[in-house]
Amino acid sequence: SVTSAAVVTEDVKVIPTENQIKELLENPTFEMSSDEKAFVTFTLNEDYEIVVLTVDTDNASVDKFVKTRLNYHKIEGGLEVGPEYKVPILIQYEA
Repeated sequence: SVTSAAVVTEDVKVIPTENQIKELLENPTFEMSSDEKAFVTFTLNEDYEIVVLTVDTDNASVDKFVKTRLNYHKIEGGLEVGPEYKVPILIQYEA
């Protein structure tokens, strides 16, 4: 399962996109042996689609998974086009 914290930046207050991001990251498709944490930095393009800028992780599988799942998926909920947003994620290992 995936846990995601609310998106909070200096320019934007708590934003109701947490559940949308969490849903996009459900059911990981890579092998895991422990929980995986990462910070995802993204922006929105003019179509309100996520454009992942960085995934702060040492695990290449997590990086690829997050980018594949989030890039160019449209989200709703008050984010503005242009600013960068950073969200912590936790992909939980299930034995």
